[in-house]
Amino acid sequence: MGVFDLENIGFDINSALGFTGGEERLYSAMALFEKAYPQMCEKLKGFADEANNTDFSITVHAVKSNARMIGATALFKIAEQLELSTKEGFYESFNDDLANFFELYKEAVDAIKPYAKGKNEEAPAELIGRGEAMDILHKLSESLDEYDDTESAKYLKKLDGFFFNDELRKVLDEAAKQLDEFMYDEALECVNKVIDAMGE
Repeated sequence: MGVFDLENIGFDINSALGFTGGEERLYSAMALFEKAYPQMCEKLKGFADEANNTDFSITVHAVKSNARMIGATALFKIAEQLELSTKEGFYESFNDDLANFFELYKEAVDAIKPYAKGKNEEAPAELIGRGEAMDILHKLSESLDEYDDTESAKYLKKLDGFFFNDELRKVLDEAAKQLDEFMYDEALECVNKVIDAMGE
């Protein structure tokens, strides 16, 4: 059974490979997606119960982006619908759409389990947010500037827990490649490009 079998149930694997930059990266993204599932469900249910449409819309946006990254097309579409529809508040058919969303979310997580687990020898990195990713990028920049390969490799590994877009992920992959060859200045240049692109 290969990952392309997921296309039989509506996944767009070619698109997912394009976003993640390769099969191993896709497996890592799937592992992170599966790991985040309970926490994201809890947050969304809580925001819905509180009628907190602002935080609901922000959180469902994160699910939408990550669903797109792993090729979960049906989940991406309904998450996008919920994101746009709840920006101004909850609506009459919201509960029905939310139930459908959670059903598709569970189906997507169940579908990727054979690929999210056991495809990588190492455990997936801890899921991190944008703020923590920026902190780690700055620490990585400092460690590269000090020619510390051990700390730099540690920070690069931690950054696997953030969903960078395809372009920035490729830049970080290049930084890792340069670090492997002890090309610290070149790796530092790559990392600083990512920092600049993310707004700091």
